[in-house]
Amino acid sequence: MTRQNFSRISIVALVACGIVLAAWSAAHAGVYLYRDDASNRVVLSDVPTSPGAARLIGDPKEEESIQQFVPDRERVALYAGLIRQYARTYNLPEPLVKAIIQAESAFNPTAVSSKGAVGLMQVMPSTAKSIGIAGDLRDPNVNMDAGCRYLAMMLSRFKGQMPLALAAYNAGPENVEQAGNKIPDFPETKSYVATVMETMSRFSNKGSVYVVEISQGRFLLTNY
Repeated sequence: MTRQNFSRISIVALVACGIVLAAWSAAHAGVYLYRDDASNRVVLSDVPTSPGAARLIGDPKEEESIQQFVPDRERVALYAGLIRQYARTYNLPEPLVKAIIQAESAFNPTAVSSKGAVGLMQVMPSTAKSIGIAGDLRDPNVNMDAGCRYLAMMLSRFKGQMPLALAAYNAGPENVEQAGNKIPDFPETKSYVATVMETMSRFSNKGSVYVVEISQGRFLLTNY
């Protein structure tokens, strides 16, 4: 990237950052701009993870490590539009959908489990068929439609109790009901519910802002 392009991106990032900061609380300490050497991308973040990070806003003493719970932000950004679309269609919180995708497939649309669950939200073909979704579950559109519809059905079935809906998504609603409408005593399911709830909280945290290059000369400003 040339100096001219870098300056242009910096200005755009600063303007966008100013808009975002207007909605932030005082708890967010700073904003830093740096180039990621590994990916050669310009990054706008609340954490100075590079020695060459330029502090734009905030207290330079406020430096803390960030837990990289999402290893590939570019992949997450790629599906941001679909996540928003189906979250709105089925009245689901976007951070919840992101957290499930992260837990189920780490945003890999071609993932297939040993039990035959497919795609981003790891939907079983039999489940998709039973709720009226047809098509290739490796297609992110089809997969998110099926996964979000099924998740919304579980939330409705368990009266909006998210931990129970997540347990049902993982272990099946019958097992939740057989457990007396509690999380079944399955180590995998207990871990799954805890992981998704924690990851959802992290996706809900808008403390970081990143500039992701999605194609030559095109950049996306994102908080995950």
